[in-house]
Amino acid sequence: MERFLVSQWKFAMKPQIYYHNEDYFVIGFQNLEERNEVLYSRPHTINSRPVIMKAWTPDFNLYEEVLNTIPLWIKLPNLPLNCWTMKSFSKIGSALGNPLYADDCTTSSARISYSRLFVEMDVTRPLPKSVKVQDPNGGAFKQEVAYEWEPAYCVTYLKIGHTYALENNQKPRIHPAGRRNDRPKLAWRNKET
Repeated sequence: MERFLVSQWKFAMKPQIYYHNEDYFVIGFQNLEERNEVLYSRPHTINSRPVIMKAWTPDFNLYEEVLNTIPLWIKLPNLPLNCWTMKSFSKIGSALGNPLYADDCTTSSARISYSRLFVEMDVTRPLPKSVKVQDPNGGAFKQEVAYEWEPAYCVTYLKIGHTYALENNQKPRIHPAGRRNDRPKLAWRNKET
């Protein structure tokens, strides 16, 4: 974890890292700016496994915490230009969860083919593929929502990263972050002679 942090960000002083057997790392940063830089950066993976970052709270219990809300990058493709305001982004993000912030290209309108928001969402429920939006002129429309990563959530073990099929008594399947499901399926074939 230390190598991961140091390779991704430049810190004034190296943060303190504490590991817990419940698959948690607690990281002590020297200041809020460095914490926020790490916390609000793009989704990261280590060995194709998602690194989910959340701000620590005093009531956090390592043994009872069920990770059900995580920050996700969402894209709003072809969002009408009259909805490119911070107020609109906040309302759309709030319809999906707890909006944290928009990326630089979105806030500066440097790229208008889609807006990109970082929203803390409940992953124990299906992620919405669209959201109803009321534009500033009073009209309503259905806005598509695309996710940079859609985490699998196991309702049996209450964990992110795998699913468990009770009906077939199967082992959990691991779903790494990224676009693994978009890759073409490979199959073995006999070599033709």
